[in-house]
Amino acid sequence: MTRVLLIGGSGQLGRVIRHTLSTVWHIEAPSSQQLDITRDAEVLRYVEAHPYDVIVNCSAFTRVDDAELHRGEAERLNAHAPGVLAAAAARVNALFVHISTDYVFDGSGRPPYAPDAPCHPLSEYGRTKLAGEAAVVEANPRGIVVRTSWLHSSSDNNFVARATQLLSSGKPMRVLCDQIGTPTRCDTLATTLHRLVDRSAPPGIYHVSDVGAASWFDVAFAVRDALSRLIQLEPTATVTPISGRDYPQRATRPRVSVLDCHKTWDLVDLAPIPWIDGVRQTVAERVAAQAPPQPS
Repeated sequence: MTRVLLIGGSGQLGRVIRHTLSTVWHIEAPSSQQLDITRDAEVLRYVEAHPYDVIVNCSAFTRVDDAELHRGEAERLNAHAPGVLAAAAARVNALFVHISTDYVFDGSGRPPYAPDAPCHPLSEYGRTKLAGEAAVVEANPRGIVVRTSWLHSSSDNNFVARATQLLSSGKPMRVLCDQIGTPTRCDTLATTLHRLVDRSAPPGIYHVSDVGAASWFDVAFAVRDALSRLIQLEPTATVTPISGRDYPQRATRPRVSVLDCHKTWDLVDLAPIPWIDGVRQTVAERVAAQAPPQPS
């Protein structure tokens, strides 16, 4: 069984990887207290003490607006740590897989963006993630960088889950209609990561998302539609579109950040799912988890 060191195993993607791939990977996921990935010597000692085949880095500073204020922390986690981990993986001849983001693009040009499209991040989050990609490539010739977008799962820490909670509670939502991307199930990314590793994917940059394009408003509306098929919604559970002018954010996001994933899909021989099907699955899981237990 493939021996995997999973960094960021307590985060949203890390939890899904542990749940879905534990039968095909032997996964060790140390906490940040057990392994501080910003300390070079500590990382190397830890990796050299364990015989890993693969190191997967899901850890990141992902609070996009907060990164504008906490630039040092974002730099350490997003830019410095990936290079440290990649170098340690190279030292022990382990495959290194690093998760990155669609926010390395600025939304101009001609989306969908291919892996070799020019990058121009608009925020500190995007800038530090792009710097992390460069650090990985420099430190480890075997490194694989996987960019993804708008991840969601049945956990609490994502837009689909929060929209499900708000709307099912009868609360109205005002949601941006002028930022476009692709909502992506964490399960999609986890399955693709397994296939990239299993098929010995060549080093380089890969894009992974579900299929199609949507605004945040489209996603919230899809959540409401899915909920209405499963539970009785209050009339107050509405979704209203607004523009970025009406909802100022500290960090600038790309207007369009849709990724071209054909290179990845062809390599792993995986039929992607439409983003709306993924959203419906996540909503259904959230509703099922909140339902009261049936009497025996």
